Amino acid sequence: TRLHLYTSTTRLHLYTSTTRLHLYTSTTRLHLYASTTRLHLYTSTTRLHLYTSTTRLHLYASTTRLHLYASTTRLHLYASTTRLHLYASTTRLHLYASTTHLHLYTSTTRLHLYTSTTRLHLYTSTTRLH
Repeated sequence: TRLHLYTSTTRLHLYTSTTRLHLYTSTTRLHLYASTTRLHLYTSTTRLHLYTSTTRLHLYASTTRLHLYASTTRLHLYASTTRLHLYASTTRLHLYASTTHLHLYTSTTRLHLYTSTTRLHLYTSTTRLH
C-alpha cells in the first residue's frame, strides 16, 4: 500500500502510492489531494487553494487579496488593499474600486464610472460622456 507517515522539523507526510492521497504540511502549508480526482486543498502562509483538475476551481487568499475563479468560465473575484476586481474573460467585465476611484467596464463597451475627490466621471470610449 506504500503508506508513509513521517515528520521532519515541521513537516508531516501521509500518502499512499495506490490512491495517490497526499496529506502533508510544511512550515505553514497543508496539502490534501488525490491523483484520481486531482483535488488539491492546501494553505501557505496567507493563502488557501482549493481546486480540481477537471473544473480548475481556485479559491485562495493572499495577504490582502482574495481570488475565486474557474478556468472554464474564467471568473475572477478578488480584492487587494483598496481594490475590488470582478471579471470574466469571456465578457471581460471589470468592477473595481481604488482609494478614490470606482471603475466598471467591459472590453467591448469600455464603460467607466469613477469618482475622484470632487469629480464624477461616467463615460464610454465611444461617446466620451463626462
